[in-house]
Amino acid sequence: MLFFQYCFIFLLSLSLFGADARKKIVLNMIVKNEEKVIERCLSSVYDFIDYWVIVDTGSNDKTIEVIRRFMKDKPGEIYQRPWVDFSHNRQEALELAKPKGDYILFMDADDTLTFEQGFQLPDLTLDFYGIYNKTSKQQWLIPRLVNARLPWKWLGVLHEYICCDFNTSGDVLEKVWYDYLGGGARSQDPERIHKDIEVLKRGLAKEPLNRRYLYYLATTSETGKRYEEAIDWYKKRAAYPDEGDPDEVFLSLYAIGKLYQTIGVNEQLVLDSFVKAYKFLPSRIEPLFYILTILIKQNRLDEGYELASKALILPKRGNYQLTDHWIEDYGLLTAYAEICMKKGLIIEASWAIKHLLSDVNIPDALKKQVLLMQQEIQKLELKTVHNAIFDSLKKIQEFC
Repeated sequence: MLFFQYCFIFLLSLSLFGADARKKIVLNMIVKNEEKVIERCLSSVYDFIDYWVIVDTGSNDKTIEVIRRFMKDKPGEIYQRPWVDFSHNRQEALELAKPKGDYILFMDADDTLTFEQGFQLPDLTLDFYGIYNKTSKQQWLIPRLVNARLPWKWLGVLHEYICCDFNTSGDVLEKVWYDYLGGGARSQDPERIHKDIEVLKRGLAKEPLNRRYLYYLATTSETGKRYEEAIDWYKKRAAYPDEGDPDEVFLSLYAIGKLYQTIGVNEQLVLDSFVKAYKFLPSRIEPLFYILTILIKQNRLDEGYELASKALILPKRGNYQLTDHWIEDYGLLTAYAEICMKKGLIIEASWAIKHLLSDVNIPDALKKQVLLMQQEIQKLELKTVHNAIFDSLKKIQEFC
């Protein structure tokens, strides 16, 4: 009898700690009127998750019906709660999900996860795992999968973020992307920009020291093409360089320069803005491209050549940390090639053009421009050879 008791305990331990040692992942979402896109999102994570907890905040379409039908063979729960704001409702959803698994995965209804070939989920032991967010223009990293045991909390009435009062350790999940695809209910609301600005203003009134709200008032105004307002908000955010995320300060200074270009202010003011952005955070190379284009336009080629030469040997940051990753990929090199051509530096220009044409990712329009530059270089090379031959013949004639 004792033997069978030991066997039972052994088999139980295997079932608890051996045969099914993989940590349980719970999908956690808040949704409203997402019947058009929710299935796309759920399909992308279906095999990755073990359980789901989704909170509907007031749908009047078939969102709940679609979720229940699509997830009928996967354990999970759907709740209905009134809408307050993003941090409140996400926190409410998080607390409902915590008891259901070991790790919580956050998704928005109009986005997906894309798994590359060879993806392998590591043994989940850390406090959080980041997944790179990806759009057509930029990529950045945020915690996407968090340990359910820790006291995580969502902050922010809009552009909310998750944090923890304790020191946490994390890592990056490789070979998986979080894709911002759009098409959700919020993006279809013609009043979204106005509503978001009002929400952020109310948030700022309650938390006047929240510098993050200043930044997102600027970005939201820019999205709504309210450029003058956006510049004012960016200036307000940049006025606090020692508070909050330094990237917000850099991006504010950088955006001011780009918006000055858009609305057509004095060129020197545009240049000064980009210089200020670069000096604030020299590890960010994006302003250098715009500085170079202005120097080329002003025919300040010696200054441009010196700056471009230094920029090209800076350590690569990679797309993950850049706002306009194309600048590092081919933007700086294109400016360098143009400067070298104008200065008559044929060897340097040829080198830059060769590298640009070897990049399979450069846009077709730029490739056509570079091919024209290559033709001009070839003409200059022929002219140089012709002049060299002519000079040699002239010297021979003089000698004879």
